[in-house]
Amino acid sequence: MKLQSDLLDMDMPNLSRNDEDDTFEHDIDFGNIPVLTPEEEDILQKLELSGKSTSTLQQTVKWVAKFREFLKSRNLNDKFEEVDDTVLNDYLRLFYASLKQNNGKWYAPSSLICIRAAIHRRLISPEVNRDVDILNGSHFLRANGILKAIVKKYLMSGQEKTEAFNRIVPEDMSKIKEYFATNASSNNVLQQECQFNIILYFQLRGQENLKNLKKDSFGFHIGDGGREYAYLKSDLLQKNVKPSLRLTEFSDYKNARMYEQQNNLSCPIKRLKNYLSLLPDTVKDNTLFPKCLKDGKFSSSSVIGKNYLAQLMSNLSECLHLSKKYTNHCIRVTAINMMHESGLSHEEISFSTGHKHAGSVQRYLRKNDKGLEKAFDALSGTTTSTSSTSKSMSIIQHQEYVCEETTSIVTPTDQPHTSKSISFTAPPKKKCKFQFDGEKNVITIDFL
Repeated sequence: MKLQSDLLDMDMPNLSRNDEDDTFEHDIDFGNIPVLTPEEEDILQKLELSGKSTSTLQQTVKWVAKFREFLKSRNLNDKFEEVDDTVLNDYLRLFYASLKQNNGKWYAPSSLICIRAAIHRRLISPEVNRDVDILNGSHFLRANGILKAIVKKYLMSGQEKTEAFNRIVPEDMSKIKEYFATNASSNNVLQQECQFNIILYFQLRGQENLKNLKKDSFGFHIGDGGREYAYLKSDLLQKNVKPSLRLTEFSDYKNARMYEQQNNLSCPIKRLKNYLSLLPDTVKDNTLFPKCLKDGKFSSSSVIGKNYLAQLMSNLSECLHLSKKYTNHCIRVTAINMMHESGLSHEEISFSTGHKHAGSVQRYLRKNDKGLEKAFDALSGTTTSTSSTSKSMSIIQHQEYVCEETTSIVTPTDQPHTSKSISFTAPPKKKCKFQFDGEKNVITIDFL
């Protein structure tokens, strides 16, 4: 590339100190500085934009265009980047006050924040490069006051407050797991199961990261406890992570793992390895998600688009008649809530999810109906729990046993506050006695 060679061949200027007037003298010849061609400038701008999320760029374009359209409709200067702070503040006040959805309802606070952020990104973008802060600047107090007034109207309007990303309720999770188990022989369902497990165990955001996954994106290792686990070989940056020149900021960035579940036919490690073994040796772009053909084999030339990958939970919601329509991001929300209910701290969860600040985990936590039931039972003088200090439990595995005279079942010791769902077939006409060893995590079943 001509630009790169010109920069590398430039002679560095000679700098010398002038102690008398505390200045630097130099012999820079400004005529030697290369002038960028339009093609080179275009390449540099694309490189700058590549550091931003696609969805963020789309939202910026959308709301900047709407802001311009609004200004034109009022016969105001639609080149808002060029007006001074006082005029821009007035423009924003008018624009914010006009914001309503197509159905006439107010925008939720989170949407208002995104709209304001889109305009702010335009103002501080490399093309505009304006030293302005419409988020917290003193010149924009009145504009932000309008936003606060709209939020108050939204809260008082009685509009249904929907959560952008719902947690998958346990009943729906059971349906999903059962669907995967009963259709285990289908390669198409196997692909869906692996996509679901990858989002769940690695807490991925959604379609962009999935599209970037390759056949060789995963590594396998034996942990200190002797259990095999899968990990992502290279971190997939999430859209809210800001790139930095300090590489130390990316060390230990995301440490999510997918552990094997021994004696479980639906072990995610086994299913992932099985799926990888079925992929053709050569796949277009080395993608992890090629299309599944009618004969059940995976294509070597056709790949699944990111929009179709993004519809996984939407399709499952409709196909399995789940209680609500979920999105892929709901899987990430579910994973974080499950870890929280198992007793992990926000810091421990962020170590897995890759959140830079542990406080960000709080945004993902959803109300627990069982917890609310327990709280309101306390008001009526009843209780739904035998212990006030018991931790929330989550079923991490289901196993079936054919029991003989005496059977011991060992539960996982490296995942505190979790439980197993166990079913067994007993010898006919025999009574049984259970013994629980909490220290060794062993359940012994004796048949009398």
